[in-house]
Amino acid sequence: MDIAAHALIPESRADALSEADRQRADRVARRLHAELRSIIRTLPEQDRGASAMSRRLGVDRTTCHRAIAAASGAYPGVRLLGQVPGVRGLRLLVDAMRRGGLDPSACDGVEAAIEEFQALIRDLGGSQTRLMRRLEGAGVAERPGQGIEEAPSDLEARRMLFEAGRHLCGQSSRLSLATFVFRPTPGRPDRIDMAQIRGFLGHSMREDAMPFSVQWWVHPKEDEREPMDERYRTLDKDPIRGRAQGVLLEEFSTHPLPTITGRGPSDQRVLMIDPGAVDHPVDVVTANVVEGAQTHPQVDTPPVHEVWVLGRFPARVLLFDVLLHRSMARACIPQVGRYVISPSLNESMERRWLDRFPGGPRLQVLEPDFGTWAHPSFSRYPEVLAHLFDRLGWSPADFVGYRCEVEYPQWGAGYCMTFDYARDEDEG
Repeated sequence: MDIAAHALIPESRADALSEADRQRADRVARRLHAELRSIIRTLPEQDRGASAMSRRLGVDRTTCHRAIAAASGAYPGVRLLGQVPGVRGLRLLVDAMRRGGLDPSACDGVEAAIEEFQALIRDLGGSQTRLMRRLEGAGVAERPGQGIEEAPSDLEARRMLFEAGRHLCGQSSRLSLATFVFRPTPGRPDRIDMAQIRGFLGHSMREDAMPFSVQWWVHPKEDEREPMDERYRTLDKDPIRGRAQGVLLEEFSTHPLPTITGRGPSDQRVLMIDPGAVDHPVDVVTANVVEGAQTHPQVDTPPVHEVWVLGRFPARVLLFDVLLHRSMARACIPQVGRYVISPSLNESMERRWLDRFPGGPRLQVLEPDFGTWAHPSFSRYPEVLAHLFDRLGWSPADFVGYRCEVEYPQWGAGYCMTFDYARDEDEG
């Protein structure tokens, strides 16, 4: 549809955006954000401010400022499409970057994103201003970082996938529980500690089911002060290797207790779970702690903290909570998404935007009182949290909670909360 034809559409019909239109706008905005952010980071640090970039590239300072302001921070939602320079300004910018010797493949990526942006404007607005009016009228531009609501049919599709997965895997859970707690490592401001709960409530298995296992992984330390095998510990700080009954939270697991063994390479650990009799559903709740688990995201490159739950087994409900120390929570912007599981989860989220499924879950900020965190699928959850913090010796008052709750989480997909610590580049 050309711009002239679009102008003939009655106002009431032209302003109505379909679900597909909203999803498309979100996808275009995410790609444009990722490509611009990536190429800006290829510049020397001293050239990433608007004035310095303008001098280096010979591009109008306002154009540079708008590109930097839109792309250097966390993804702001589809309102980014009104923050970036127009198509002409973006093309001038990428042409100057190419002439300035920046990575040609990165320039190609930005150009492809600009082409998608131009097509979106042509099809949905006719101009950048008109496009933003339509997005704002649909309420899409006011939900930064949350993505677009999924279509009602998605729930039924996921339910069907659950049934298929349960048949193929030979097992499924009534509730898949994943709780992660992060705090700065005492005495090591460049590192963070991680504690986690992984639970499978109402887990059913056939005799011929695939093995029941859980994967843990952490990024290697730059300076190894202890063997990697010693980093995975129970809440009593005992190393987890071989037979690992200490990872079970016995008070919340079905008796007789399953047999747990830990194995795998040093930067990953696989827990094999043998529940014994499989003639009835069982509850298996595990916990562990890793001190100095990761680089603090504020000093990492890029400054983005990713927390993943992989849909290895089908579940009726996913309860995915992340608790951040308040010093971390106040410095970041949280988001959540659903992704194809790629071979390497270590790849930066700046390159994972293409794996994101449309729509997706919503993110909640939880009340500080654990008593309000109970869930219909697990009434004892506040007890589990209190038990965890008591064993760790950490104060619950020091943490902020975020929740992703999904009915029939997509089997075989990864749910990821990202906490973006990026700030706008200095003007320089």
